[in-house]
Amino acid sequence: MDAGLYGMSFPQIEGSYFIVPGWLYARAGLMSYAAGLAFSEQDVFWSSMLSTLSARVGTYAFFPQESWFRPYVGAGVLLRIAHDPVYFGIEPIAPVVFQLTLGVEVSPWQRSRFFFEWLPAEYLTAYPDLFAASLPSESGQFLFLPYAVMDMSGFRIGWRWML
Repeated sequence: MDAGLYGMSFPQIEGSYFIVPGWLYARAGLMSYAAGLAFSEQDVFWSSMLSTLSARVGTYAFFPQESWFRPYVGAGVLLRIAHDPVYFGIEPIAPVVFQLTLGVEVSPWQRSRFFFEWLPAEYLTAYPDLFAASLPSESGQFLFLPYAVMDMSGFRIGWRWML
C-alpha cells in the first residue's frame, strides 16, 4: 500500500501485490485532481473534476528486498474519469494514458519506505488541440503529436508500507 502526491500536488493511493515475492509486482491505484496544491503566485489550490484509475506491472529485479536502496521499473495504463456535475464518465478527449515508471525506494526499514517515481506518459487522443485547451496556462512541458500528447515531467513522491 502507498500514498503519495503526483507532481507534488495531487493525492494518489495504490495497492500492490507481488506476483513473484520481492521481484515482480502488480499495482492498482486511484488519483484525483479534485483538490491539489497549485504552487503558483496567484493560487494556493488547483482543482479539476478528473480522476484516474491505474494498473501497472513492474520489477525490483536490480537489488535484493533487504537492501535500503531499491530501484524499480514498470509500465501501465491509466483510465481518465471525468466527474463534473454535468458529465460523469470516461473522459472523452484523452481517455487512455500509457505510463512508464522509473522509481527508487529508500529506507532502513523493510516494512516501510520513502519513494520517488518519474512517470513519463503518453496521452492517446485524436484531439491534441482540445487537450491543450484543457490544461492550465503554465503547462509548457507537453509535446503535442498528431494522435498523442507526451508528458515527460510527471513524478510522484510518497511513502510505501507493507501490510
